[in-house]
Amino acid sequence: MLGELLENHLCGVRSKIYSGVDSFEFCRGLFNSADITIGNLECILAPINNESCIFGNTNSDINCNLPNCIFKECSSPLEFIHILKNSGIKIFNLANNHTLDLGKDSLTNMINALDTNNIQYFGYSPELGIQTESKIISYNCIKFGFLGYNLANKKQSEILSLCDIINKAIENAKKDVNYLIVSVHWGNEYVNFPCEPQISIVKEFLKRGADIIYGHHSHQLQGFIFDDGKLVMFSM
Repeated sequence: MLGELLENHLCGVRSKIYSGVDSFEFCRGLFNSADITIGNLECILAPINNESCIFGNTNSDINCNLPNCIFKECSSPLEFIHILKNSGIKIFNLANNHTLDLGKDSLTNMINALDTNNIQYFGYSPELGIQTESKIISYNCIKFGFLGYNLANKKQSEILSLCDIINKAIENAKKDVNYLIVSVHWGNEYVNFPCEPQISIVKEFLKRGADIIYGHHSHQLQGFIFDDGKLVMFSM
């Protein structure tokens, strides 16, 4: 997350980067040492509109083109794309509750920038929104498939409907890969254990063919399960 909150404006991540701080200085080596490192990109990188700045710092505000938008906490300047490229993270999940903070056009522009910079990503389909086909990375002749979904801040009926689509996507994707990784943005924030619906969903995802399920959104670690060669991390 390369933006910052209103309450820490001018001293948050975005401002620290502008001051010259290297966000990944102490973990880049670890990330690069791994065969594949996955990150959850929970911000939208968009062009800066200096004229719209309301805080007196032209590096702080984002042109979001949305009515009544004063400050978007998870917005970052598009120029920060080089930070992602040099982070050591090999592939980014885009499916979370901030994906559409600045609208579809801003998301499309960011995806185009990721493509231009050869940064790999998954979790979003330009045509459908929800991902139906896995992103595949081959390493040492092993095929890894990646699927990403946002189930956060949704009604139970919406989650059930989305899970029908996800279950089918998992079944289809597993046919083409050796290992299938499913990234899920879900659960209750600031709670250190998964809720019952998450546990039921996990069982179904594993049954359909997921090999690794890893979650995010709670801002808390929520425990893990390792069973029969499959790994579940409810929230990282």
